[in-house]
Amino acid sequence: MSLRNVFLLMIAMHSWAIRCLTSSRLVLLPSIWRTIYWSFHSWWHRYWVPTDWKSWTSKGQLKGLQEELAATAKRWSDLAPFFASHNYYLYERTIGHRTYPSSTGPTRFQGVAEPPFARPKFKNDEDLEFTDIQGCRVWAARDGAGREVVIKLVAAQWEESDELKIYRRINTAEARADPRNRTLPVLDYIHYNGLVFVVTPRWGPIMVGAPPFTKVEQVLSMVEQYFEGLAFLHEHRIAHRDITSGNMVMNVLYYLYRNRDTFEDPTESSTVRYAFIDFEASAILPLETDIEKVEMTRDMRTGARNARLKRGESNPFKDDVAILGNILQRWNRVIEDVVPEIGPFFDNLVKDGCTNPPTAAVALKNLQDIKSRLNHDQLNKPPSGRIWDKGKVEPYPYERYQVYEMLWLGGHTGSKRKPVLIQP
Repeated sequence: MSLRNVFLLMIAMHSWAIRCLTSSRLVLLPSIWRTIYWSFHSWWHRYWVPTDWKSWTSKGQLKGLQEELAATAKRWSDLAPFFASHNYYLYERTIGHRTYPSSTGPTRFQGVAEPPFARPKFKNDEDLEFTDIQGCRVWAARDGAGREVVIKLVAAQWEESDELKIYRRINTAEARADPRNRTLPVLDYIHYNGLVFVVTPRWGPIMVGAPPFTKVEQVLSMVEQYFEGLAFLHEHRIAHRDITSGNMVMNVLYYLYRNRDTFEDPTESSTVRYAFIDFEASAILPLETDIEKVEMTRDMRTGARNARLKRGESNPFKDDVAILGNILQRWNRVIEDVVPEIGPFFDNLVKDGCTNPPTAAVALKNLQDIKSRLNHDQLNKPPSGRIWDKGKVEPYPYERYQVYEMLWLGGHTGSKRKPVLIQP
């Protein structure tokens, strides 16, 4: 480097140092050298990542949504080099809320997926479309080995949020060794100037219709795993408070709108794993708390509204059980002709307007008792349909999702996909 270039670099560094000190725009990190490097990086590339929670919170309104999505994408794009330094390569936004694996990042992992990563059931990177960016705090990425992950902001301004406390409580060595722990493990905690991000494996949703169960055993496995997970959370004094099908995942990655009948045993009970995600609205209480006596103001989110619960004070642990029962019965009462006891099991969860269910532990024990009385032939019988609705079992209701899919896939200029209808 010539003497002139050294002189110019010294001037630039001096200017940067004066600006940082006078504007308090240092990017504070656990390492002094990383603090210096990323502070200079922010100054040199003329960006500043906000560190207040409000800036990372969606207004939840259609008006101004595109501007909000653009601001969210810009914020994550500014952080992309920082996450790359941790070996995580952020997905790239194309249009609207669509993101795809980076064209310049690692190629996808080609081997056999090992837990806790999802089984790959997709054809190409386009099938890995990730659209959950409208919440501002979540973005998908690929690690250096080519495995899919999700990065989520869980705390800001140097404060330990309840969500961060929950992740720490359910990710101790003891908690992770518990087979009932149906949550995604934290692969990494990443700190950036008072912000805390958690990195978890990316699993696939179960939200559009029902997974293609082929045996009664698979149906019962789903119910059992979710009630195991809920009993685990409640034992650790965590009330989820936002159980919806969108916050329930399975260890397979697939293109959301492709015909899942083409999968090879996606719900085979020996390989499928289910989990809860998203603890943003959750409550964490001292371990000695008597959960039978807890009352909070009910958070009227999707699950509570769909269960027709009313505003007011409630026990969040009871709400969790009733809401989970209300969701699962739609997919799981399709075996009632083979397992008649499954009807009263769900009726008991949603009785009295979903206000007086048993505990998660009792519900789990009741289910396991039912399962223990079934013989091999019963467990291997196919369900009589895919959807249970108001006492009737129906095949997959394709027409119900046609308009939704056309709006979701084809309603945006520049969409990579054409409107499709899942075929039976």
